[in-house]
Amino acid sequence: MSNQLIENKEKYKDKEGKSFPIKSIDIGTRHRHDMGDMQSLMESIRHRGMINPVTINPNGLLLCGQRRLIAAKKIGLTHVPVRVMEVTSLDHRLELEKDENMLRKELTPTEVVALCKDLERVERYHDSSIERPYANSQAKIRISDPVVTKVARALGKNKRTLERAIEVVEAAEREPDKYGHLPEKMDRRGSINKAHNELQFRKLEEKIKQSPPVMKGGSYGTILIDPPWPYGNSPQHEGTGQLPYPSMAVEEILKFPVSKYAAQDCVVCLWVTNAHLKYGFIAVNRWGFEYRTMLTWVKNTMGTGVWLRGQTEHLLIASQGNPLINVTNETTVMHAPTRSHSEKPKEAYKLLEKIFPGPRIELFARKSRNGWTTHGTMELQKDNSGTTLELNAVETVSEVQS
Repeated sequence: MSNQLIENKEKYKDKEGKSFPIKSIDIGTRHRHDMGDMQSLMESIRHRGMINPVTINPNGLLLCGQRRLIAAKKIGLTHVPVRVMEVTSLDHRLELEKDENMLRKELTPTEVVALCKDLERVERYHDSSIERPYANSQAKIRISDPVVTKVARALGKNKRTLERAIEVVEAAEREPDKYGHLPEKMDRRGSINKAHNELQFRKLEEKIKQSPPVMKGGSYGTILIDPPWPYGNSPQHEGTGQLPYPSMAVEEILKFPVSKYAAQDCVVCLWVTNAHLKYGFIAVNRWGFEYRTMLTWVKNTMGTGVWLRGQTEHLLIASQGNPLINVTNETTVMHAPTRSHSEKPKEAYKLLEKIFPGPRIELFARKSRNGWTTHGTMELQKDNSGTTLELNAVETVSEVQS
């Protein structure tokens, strides 16, 4: 121990547990920026006093009690009780940081990342094999695996989760225009995984936009299907009624080769009427997809019906492989007005574009849409004998990129 440290320790030791002037305490560089609910803490100190003293080192540097110290200053106190502690190692410092923040107010994800960077600089500064510029707090630095492991263990964090938080912060620093909003959203929601999923989703979208457009083949991440279900309330009504386009028999729809358009990791979204709901479940299973959930479109007008008048349609959502999904707080109900016959709401397309990966294709599409490949528009016709043509015999392809 240096003579200066011994002298300072002797100077402060008689202040242990006693009132100490706030102006003599050096706050130093702190990792906490979000102070949380200060009003409650201020009221507690005002009415009960400072139950736990702040902790300083022999040099008067604040180790623990930043929020308590700030609260005391805000209510007009000039002195606070202190505890003097000598910090002998990096691990000791981490333990103090953990106890100070985890047991009172947990560090936000970005604050934990800032802590990792600071500790990385400290370790590199003391590593003689590394040049000193790395100790500059403004220099960009890659957080090493040992530091991530040490911080995760000290703060009781999952290491992989902490690595994801670091990815989010570093992406925001590299490309603030694209990802600058993610760290704030990560802190506000308190969810590292959601922010990381959004980052991966946006990166994938960017990669797709920079790739040449895909015209055909099994490369689509999202497949939207709006088949021409037979008119009527059951398969027995097939071919009856008047539609502006030919319908297909249920068995034809079940045999449709959806898999030829699907990427290895893919989401399929199938529109079904109430009358054909059970066949929708059969279809996605027949196509090799696993049912996940269902979105119900509640219309502003009623249609026909046998038992009840229809005012809803359903979008069955299924998947194969492990597609990247941008999890949001959307629900399974969508209220939107009806449009022209069989035309689906714009809100549905916006929802799919927000949540599910590209490239995207719509089969049996009624019209083209930016960012989608559309196959089988209203040019679907019957031949002279009245037989429904196969989709791939008359398909029209619209490759419109956003």
